[in-house]
Amino acid sequence: MASAASEIESARPARQLAAGTLRIFAAEALIVPTGVLTAVFLSRRFGPEGYGLLTLAGVTVAWVEANVASALSRPVIKLVGETDDWRGVASAALRLYLAAGVALALALAAAAAPLANALGEGLELANYLRLYALEIPLFCAAQAHRSVLVGLGRFRERAWASAARWTTRLLLVVVLVMLTGSIAAAICASVLASLAELALCRARVRIPLFGASGARRLGGYALPLVASALCLSLFGRLDLVLLKALGGTAAEAGLYGVAQNLALLPSLFSFAFAPALLSTLSRAARDGDLRGAREVAAKAVRAPLVLLPLAACVAGASDEIVRLLFSARFGGAATPFRLLIFASLALVLVSVAASMMTAAGRAMWTLHAAWPTVVAAAALHAL
Repeated sequence: MASAASEIESARPARQLAAGTLRIFAAEALIVPTGVLTAVFLSRRFGPEGYGLLTLAGVTVAWVEANVASALSRPVIKLVGETDDWRGVASAALRLYLAAGVALALALAAAAAPLANALGEGLELANYLRLYALEIPLFCAAQAHRSVLVGLGRFRERAWASAARWTTRLLLVVVLVMLTGSIAAAICASVLASLAELALCRARVRIPLFGASGARRLGGYALPLVASALCLSLFGRLDLVLLKALGGTAAEAGLYGVAQNLALLPSLFSFAFAPALLSTLSRAARDGDLRGAREVAAKAVRAPLVLLPLAACVAGASDEIVRLLFSARFGGAATPFRLLIFASLALVLVSVAASMMTAAGRAMWTLHAAWPTVVAAAALHAL
């Protein structure tokens, strides 16, 4: 009887991980139909050049947001998951997210013109960047709530927040662009979708903005995780930026942006699986269930391989997929797409390994594994 009870207890983290991953993945997977429909609508509406400018602005802002999200989410999830008194850490995390979001929004607005010039574009791209910067503080505040929900093991509420964001964004893009016919309207739709997500997150978990502070504990653990996450985020966005900076046209950036959007599926699995894995392992360690944590970690390494046959099928049909969804004008996106789908799958394994190292308290290892990728990528892109 004792052995059976022990096996049931050790299996509980695995069940929690599976349920949490499925819920978050189902919500994040909405970006595939909604994102593809949005990309199809906008690319047909504005053509390769207009869609290329929108993609450049969106990728720049997404890179800034991804840096904040990935840099802070791991320490927040771990510290919330391993303690019963989580409100101090959550309050400090919300203040830190908001401060970072406001500072980055102001910095992007100030650097918009020089950045646009460096990318070979002019005032139009700079204005799009300034408008998009309004989304950054809203996204950061929502991300703080999402990380706390994951740390608490409340995966259902976390999933609803993502579902609301992607569906609202699609509806607002279609409505506002149809009404105005402008690229700025598509950007405003994204800003409003982030506001809707934040409102839903606040309804699910009320994090006090002021209160008991866990800033010292959060800051002391976060530094190597922040640095490693920044390296991986920079690695993930470096290709499109250097393509444009090294002489590519806005139309070529549009083709590459289409390929990136289509290669999102493995990344979506990572967005769902890695945070749920970190939360599950942290809470299992808090409860003293080391056996269950080890079994979950062993299974987690093999989980991304399930997507390999799907990636191969998608790569084989890349030409047909691109032409069906985006028309023959975007046929050049098929070649980078069939390569990026496998690169995205490889990054899932990196994300899973980073989550396990974080849960095990080996935060510095994540940095040593991350920074060489940026150096190698920059050199090879230039070559």
